[in-house]
Amino acid sequence: MSKPKAPIRMSMDKDFATYKIKNSDGSYTETTIGCPKQEMDVMSRYTESIEIQTGLVLNIIDIPADVELSTEFEYLESPLYIGCSLQCDYEMDFFKDGELLRKEYTKGAKFFISKTSNISGHVIKKSTTNVQGLSLSFDNRLAKLLFGSSLLYLKDKYRPYFEQNSDFLLDITEVSPLLKAVAKSIIFCQYSEPRRSLFIKAKAYEILNYAFSEHLMANISSNKSVLQPNEIKKMMDIRQYISSHIETPPSLHELSRFSGINDFKLKAGFKEMFGTTIYGYIQSEKMSKAKQMLETGNYSVSEVAWDIGYTNVSHFITAFKKNYKVTPGQLLSHIKSNITQFKTIQ
Repeated sequence: MSKPKAPIRMSMDKDFATYKIKNSDGSYTETTIGCPKQEMDVMSRYTESIEIQTGLVLNIIDIPADVELSTEFEYLESPLYIGCSLQCDYEMDFFKDGELLRKEYTKGAKFFISKTSNISGHVIKKSTTNVQGLSLSFDNRLAKLLFGSSLLYLKDKYRPYFEQNSDFLLDITEVSPLLKAVAKSIIFCQYSEPRRSLFIKAKAYEILNYAFSEHLMANISSNKSVLQPNEIKKMMDIRQYISSHIETPPSLHELSRFSGINDFKLKAGFKEMFGTTIYGYIQSEKMSKAKQMLETGNYSVSEVAWDIGYTNVSHFITAFKKNYKVTPGQLLSHIKSNITQFKTIQ
């Protein structure tokens, strides 16, 4: 990314801007954020945002020492941020309804978790030190999908971060050596594409794993969890593997061979993390895909059934009605009726 050498100073600009996130297919999605436009214009030069999966974005930040920042900010709706800095030197003030909530001075390598909805403030970076670090931003609902019942073992002080009604939360601590090492491998990655993207996405899940296992989770005794910290990433890989083979789902034996986890731990660990059995997850994914296909109005009930792996259409109809309380035919009729009405209006 291009890095201008002259120091830059910014002031408040009320025009809120969009920034681009690189998607897994190479395309870009524009996302509106509650930050001043001038700040986003400058920060975008030093921040690379990569979509790891739907709802999970990795932000890689590398600001040269000679860039000076002084800007106000306002966050309207904030996702949950987890990340770490390798080096930094800045001051921040946070306000809510005009009242000072917190003044923060941060320097060096730190781990942080934050959520700052309906918050304004001021940040200053002096032109003396590089800022290098990364963050993962996601909705707390995605965290529940990724980690399931493991969130029961969060340290008490971190539980509010995963609640919808929490506006301002910020915790900054020393970063663990493992998390710091993974962050370095991402920031200083020298691979060319497409290997670089594959490497960074795999490492992003490691960041999540270490953030939770080494910073956010209380010590879990062996009688509470069947999973070791390094098996959390494997469970996420298993779920992704199932989703990408939903038409012909892998057997338990195949999943065990794929992950290197025995059948018992695989079944128990999947249920612990995601709150459902492997079979239950497969059925849920199949029904979700079927509903999406029907809602396009481009497929018949039989075509949808065959596409998601049903050889008996009546079995598909029964399963769909059990899940959505209507038959696929009823849903398709409703969709086509709405499409016809829309074309008539046009």
